[in-house]
Amino acid sequence: MALRLPEDARRRPRGERSIVEIASDLFGNLADLLESEIGLLRTEAAEKTSRAAWAGLFILTGALLALAALLFALGALAALLMEAGMSAAGAALLVAALVGIAAAGALYCGLRRLRADGLMPKKTIDELKRDTETLKENI
Repeated sequence: MALRLPEDARRRPRGERSIVEIASDLFGNLADLLESEIGLLRTEAAEKTSRAAWAGLFILTGALLALAALLFALGALAALLMEAGMSAAGAALLVAALVGIAAAGALYCGLRRLRADGLMPKKTIDELKRDTETLKENI
């Protein structure tokens, strides 16, 4: 949100405004700016929280799939030892490998979404930088 001067301040030359009017406008604009920035921060925080929740879901999915892979691998090992033939155990090992690959993919996706730079409130930071520059220009 860009700073705007009140209508009457734009019509009058700078020399005709009193210090009280200038200070009053400045503090009014700063209060409006702060309120807008807090609103933006709340909105962006809600978006980042939702993103983190989805990332947590992917991590949980990956963990459950990894557990399933372990169970399949253990079952395959038991079948291998019991039968001493490859058919049942080989099939179980193949399933375990596929579930393990799916688990790795889900964990990778979840962890990638939780990187710190992805959770930074970039819009708010950019807006604060622009507002700071605008204040510097007008003071």
